[in-house]
Amino acid sequence: MNNLEKQSFYSFLGLYIVSSLLFISLMGYWYYSAQKNALENETYYKLQHIADIKAGEIIMAHMQGLKLEKSFVPDGIELALIDVNGMVKEGKLVEPFMSRKAGYFKARGYNIFVSDTPKEYLNIAFVVAQSESLQYELEALRTMVLKVMLFAVILIAMITWILSRLFIKAVRQRGVQNSA
Repeated sequence: MNNLEKQSFYSFLGLYIVSSLLFISLMGYWYYSAQKNALENETYYKLQHIADIKAGEIIMAHMQGLKLEKSFVPDGIELALIDVNGMVKEGKLVEPFMSRKAGYFKARGYNIFVSDTPKEYLNIAFVVAQSESLQYELEALRTMVLKVMLFAVILIAMITWILSRLFIKAVRQRGVQNSA
């Protein structure tokens, strides 16, 4: 193989490897971003749903004159009830110094949804749903994406090696035929 052929071969090989790695990186980033947004939305709506269910139970108990019963809370979600004086009536707050207003925010690795739906029924001002599962789900997603990207890089490396062997074989055969 002469110098021009070697230079052409290495240029092609470099361009193939760089473009493949760039493509894999972009696909991994886009996939991670899309899944991250989906997980964030899922967490928000899950916390909102749990808080709304508890708020509905508070309102129903008040309207029917019944005692508020403990409700089912899925694993990974903490529920707290804050009375009109700002004290925790039931459950616990992961962020004890949080502002006493409705909304959705993050603190200490937790996603927190505060609902003011009870409107002081049964002297409860806020229902707070808290979960730290999002950070674990994002870590698992990151690990999975990196593993798939690594597998793709290994696959591209194998394909590159096979293609380079085929190219070299063809060039050598052509060199043997020209010398004969």
